Amino acid sequence: MAALVVAREARDFREATTLRLTSGAGLEAVGAVELEEEEEENEEAAAAKRARSFAQDARVRFLGGRLEMMLGFTEEKWSQYLESEDNRQVLGEFLESTSPACLVFSVAAAGPLVASQEIPRDANHKLVFISKKITESIGVNDFSQVVLFGGLPALSLGHVSAFLDEVLVPVLSNKNNHKSWSCFTSQDMEYHIEVMKNKMYIFRGKMSRRTLLPIPTVAGKIDLDQNYSENKPPQSNERIILHAIESVVIEWSHQIQEIIGRDAVQPLLNGLHLSPQAELDFWMMRRENLSCIYDQLQAPIVLKMVKILTTKQSSYFPTLKDIFLAVENGKTLVPQPGISITICS
Repeated sequence: MAALVVAREARDFREATTLRLTSGAGLEAVGAVELEEEEEENEEAAAAKRARSFAQDARVRFLGGRLEMMLGFTEEKWSQYLESEDNRQVLGEFLESTSPACLVFSVAAAGPLVASQEIPRDANHKLVFISKKITESIGVNDFSQVVLFGGLPALSLGHVSAFLDEVLVPVLSNKNNHKSWSCFTSQDMEYHIEVMKNKMYIFRGKMSRRTLLPIPTVAGKIDLDQNYSENKPPQSNERIILHAIESVVIEWSHQIQEIIGRDAVQPLLNGLHLSPQAELDFWMMRRENLSCIYDQLQAPIVLKMVKILTTKQSSYFPTLKDIFLAVENGKTLVPQPGISITICS
């Protein structure tokens, strides 16, 4: 009997000890969790404090106000942008950088505000860039005087084309800017400007799914009332015009052959299965493109170019005549009433 009592007491002691140990471990675990939560709260509070301090910077508030006006977003979206530590780092590097810096901001209709150092390739909405005029570190009070803001349209091709036509080409073509250059440098610059203009013009046509025939700049100097006699020796200016016309005729020939050479069954040969509507669309686009080319070939300046090649007995006249015939024959495959073409001979 005494042995049973001793055994029961020993068992109760072990259970009590276990309970006390388990309870103590639980308190330590709870304390560790509470400590972690407290540390997280402290970190969140510190992060929130840093975000508020950064947002109160006069330069940040100035940029936010201008971007809100140019991109049309709310003040809340700017605050949400500044909540991200990564965003604050990108903007902070721009503000403190002593080297040339530029940031491009964009915002979708229902998306967040995004900033990058390069223009996004897939942007389909308005962009705003911010660039520094100087590279030195500047004070807060002078910041608004040393940054440039600019907008880029959703389709940047029109922006680039306008810049090329209205700014770059006039500046580089201005003879007053060539005074310190040799005549060879000046002529080489004019040549590259002409090539650049033509490529941009052709590319702009492709973007609109049309074939645009570039006209040489010097052709604008052609006097439509002037007689270009066959026996009259060509003057220096006439020789330049003739060379420009002959050069562009070759370009036109390549463009026309690209259109005429397209085959409606080529996608089938490539293993694609197209519907009848796809073939109808092909012929419709072909007719519209050839009509666009026809209208360009009927322009007075083009007909004058034809006359010059004829009277000067240029070896490029047959090529130009082939261009007219190719357009005429191409339009015959897709009849369109009321259109004919006249070949100068």
